[in-house]
Amino acid sequence: SGGRLPVPDVPVAGATLIHADGLRFGFERAEPVVRDVTLDAAAGERIALVGPNGSGKSTLGRLLVGLLRPDHGHVELAGDDPSRMSAARLARHAGYVFQEPERQFLAQNVAEEIRIGLTAEEVERVDDLMTRLRLPLDAFADRSPYRLSGGEQRRLSLACILVRRPEVLVLDEPTFGQDRIGYEGLIGILEEHLDHGACLIAATHDTRFVGDVAGRVVGMDAGWIVRDEPL
Repeated sequence: SGGRLPVPDVPVAGATLIHADGLRFGFERAEPVVRDVTLDAAAGERIALVGPNGSGKSTLGRLLVGLLRPDHGHVELAGDDPSRMSAARLARHAGYVFQEPERQFLAQNVAEEIRIGLTAEEVERVDDLMTRLRLPLDAFADRSPYRLSGGEQRRLSLACILVRRPEVLVLDEPTFGQDRIGYEGLIGILEEHLDHGACLIAATHDTRFVGDVAGRVVGMDAGWIVRDEPL
């Protein structure tokens, strides 16, 4: 049905899941993309990272979940450095959905892709999750992830993360390429996941998504945080 996600009557006083202190990072040392960023994110928070292209949103998201290691400063996720966690341990604590979903795919068909590395308990969630994301396995199981539409690829990459129910979910432009039904399905799935106390951090240009989902907006410009306020 769409509409804004319900906000708890009482502010969520969740445990701090991510603590980032003094982060600086550049793909080339002389040109920082993220500059002296300090940020805490707690269980139950819904944070929109906003700002122009090139402002550092996606890079910050990857730093927060250990996909990149900062040049200066440090990140703690569940009390540890995420960039030093094993892939299996990191996947239980945090998930990152890329703007280009095909960067994450490893298998030759959808059924294999969604089941990679899952526990028996997680495998039991697959059929329902895929159906609700409009990728039912009776129709999509044998299809190549690389032959899906852009919107379908994005939903598959999200499913591969959500099935593990990580504490922290970082999304890069999650609504890009989604039609109205895909958008509303995404909102519903996220609402359910957040009900488990997860923290959502989404880099987005979609003002509708910010209005429907976010409880806090962090604005970036030229690598700096220039705004951090409740919505």
